[in-house]
Amino acid sequence: MITIHHLNFSRSTRIIWLMEELGEPYEIVPHTRDPNTFRSPQTLDRIHPLGKAPVIEDGALVIAESGAIIEYVIATYGRGKLIPAQSGPAIAAEIPDNGYLTDAFSGADIQMSYVLEVARMGKLLAAYPSLEKYMARLEQRPAYKRSIERGGPVRLPLG
Repeated sequence: MITIHHLNFSRSTRIIWLMEELGEPYEIVPHTRDPNTFRSPQTLDRIHPLGKAPVIEDGALVIAESGAIIEYVIATYGRGKLIPAQSGPAIAAEIPDNGYLTDAFSGADIQMSYVLEVARMGKLLAAYPSLEKYMARLEQRPAYKRSIERGGPVRLPLG
């Protein structure tokens, strides 16, 4: 079973979401940011020398960096699910209504969600309504909702 070292308000929520999409069992080891400095706690430093999340443990294997984790989990546990299309039309400048980054929902959508969350926090998506709609579609996925219930919101608590 995969253990996810989860830091609140971080990219690690994507890994919880991935596990929920796949329906695979996992365990969360929560790490909470310091409320004054917003830095990660020393407990996370023990698993990652820079105190970064996400980090997973799968048996003796420890993997950091969300892209590497997503690729590993899909290859190891995905059973053919969530693999981005290897061919087909190039990704358009705008994501089609009811569409995803590739022909179907995949790990690529999970990976890119954090970038869109950060852009949204900075009010950078207002000029891109198709990206706002795309992010809203991602947030409606049942597994996404479960990941937020388990791991907390991705958005930073701003002022």
